[in-house]
Amino acid sequence: MQAEPGEFIEAPNGYKLDSWNPEYPHANFESFLKACVRGLAVGLNVATHNLSGDMTEVNYSSARIAELAEREIWMELQEWLISSLLLPLYREWLASALLRGEIVFADSGKSLPADKLQKFAAAARFQARRWAWVDPLKDAQSSALLIKNGLASRTSIAASQGRELEDIVDELAQEEALFEAAGLEIGEKPAAPAQQQMPDSEEPSKEPAA
Repeated sequence: MQAEPGEFIEAPNGYKLDSWNPEYPHANFESFLKACVRGLAVGLNVATHNLSGDMTEVNYSSARIAELAEREIWMELQEWLISSLLLPLYREWLASALLRGEIVFADSGKSLPADKLQKFAAAARFQARRWAWVDPLKDAQSSALLIKNGLASRTSIAASQGRELEDIVDELAQEEALFEAAGLEIGEKPAAPAQQQMPDSEEPSKEPAA
């Protein structure tokens, strides 16, 4: 016999109902469900709180460890997709486009030479998505310190943010030209140091020499 929730059916004579439990779900059901979600998260290589959307038992340290581990998996998958699909597909398209003369120089309108296929293919680079952290100030200070000490390049720092250094340089140049055309200055210039005045006792004598 099947019954819907909240439905009571009159049982035939001699039958007894044993399956109805008014305490269901059990008090341990929530912990059982969390254990199931944790197992799924481990199998999928993702953070448990990202899979369940439950942030009740997450603190900064545990979230950081889980997020970093998950992002390593995503970056491995990104590199696999780039090397196994995107780059081969790009090279096939590039070879076909060069042979048809569809890629031209912007200034002269001439087609790119097809015999430079290897050079153009080697210059291609796919930049995968990256993720910002919850404290951008510390990230910026850390990046500036790495660049200052020669432990990282601006190119690698830009790549860690999911951007191309060439795009950043072009944007800065366009902004500077835009501000100059409008007669504005970007940022604040440092104030000139104040001239130190000498005490009256140390001022040079203005009396004419004898």
